Amino acid sequence: GTANGRTWQAWAALWPAAPTKEDAHRQAQLMWEDRHAAIPQLPKPIDTEIDRGWRPDMDEVNLYLTLDGKRQVDDSVHQTGVLGASDDTPSGAFTSVGGTMLGFKGGEMGASPVVIQGVTPKVAKVVVTWETGGTTEAVPVTVGDSSTRWVAVAKKPGSDAKSFVFYGADGTVLGTDSGWFRSS
Repeated sequence: GTANGRTWQAWAALWPAAPTKEDAHRQAQLMWEDRHAAIPQLPKPIDTEIDRGWRPDMDEVNLYLTLDGKRQVDDSVHQTGVLGASDDTPSGAFTSVGGTMLGFKGGEMGASPVVIQGVTPKVAKVVVTWETGGTTEAVPVTVGDSSTRWVAVAKKPGSDAKSFVFYGADGTVLGTDSGWFRSS
């Protein structure tokens, strides 16, 4: 997309599940090196945190934005089920499996921060309806061999989102969310 005349891209970097704690420590170091290049103040991972967060059945996904090809300092790391995991998340959600809003910490996206949201394979389309009128549609994309799909939507400047509606391939409404892009 574009914001303030600049081109942005949303990224979901998939780090496959680490089968052993030793692998998890190596992966955490590699992820830190990748993230540290864009976020110099990012502290190194601590062994106890790696051990506590390690799940051999979960992939790690690093969500971030680039603006005019340059990675921004705002990012987020999430765990998501490995390929072959159930369509339902542990919380029982049928649509969203988590996400983040990026681009507002440094103001690089101005009045248009971006939501990057993971959805289940059942979701074929997400439609955002804006309080000031109009809609934005996003089609989920696959990243690697993960069963989670990802959508990215930039906030419409000057408007809160009235709703995010998740549709199945047959057009049925699978769920709604009104929590993203709310100022009140």
